[in-house]
Amino acid sequence: MAQTSEKNNSYSNSTIDPEIQAYYEIIASKFPESQKLKLLIRQRKQLIPLTTVPSVFNLVRKKENWRITINISNKSIAKFDPILFKNLSDSAKIGVLGHELSHAKDFYLHKSKYIVKVFFWHLNPRRIDAFEYNTDRIAIYSGIGDYLKVWSTETHTKMDPMAFNRNEKKETERYMRPETIERIMKESIK
Repeated sequence: MAQTSEKNNSYSNSTIDPEIQAYYEIIASKFPESQKLKLLIRQRKQLIPLTTVPSVFNLVRKKENWRITINISNKSIAKFDPILFKNLSDSAKIGVLGHELSHAKDFYLHKSKYIVKVFFWHLNPRRIDAFEYNTDRIAIYSGIGDYLKVWSTETHTKMDPMAFNRNEKKETERYMRPETIERIMKESIK
């Protein structure tokens, strides 16, 4: 993908890493809420390959001034190297970026107290499993299911699926498997 300037005029509220900009532009129209936010999409060293973090100050800001940061890890532990953004195909990069933009959309569509709820959900594996699963559903309904399926296929091929889906007895999916994405895409067409 071609590199572009860090701040793009059509997304004046956002600051996007030049290496990410082209991927964002492919799917930005699927997430009109993201254009109403002050997004910071950046690469940095962190353990978790991707995170979407709403500013704590969003609790007291008007929604039109909300800030959300999407952190994309460019260096992590060896276990996560195969699924780092830089090691994914272009379609998988778009899929996982769409997942993160779905988090931003989810936050935007709720009131500020939702940010506090989500913070506490991170303490409960079942609750966070449901949160991430719903985020994949938002991505599918936003029209990027094909990209999300590519990301899911690559990550499940490169890593042990149980790294994503903790409860193997109940077959709980934290992040949707490719076959689940395909099924939901078909159901949403009906």
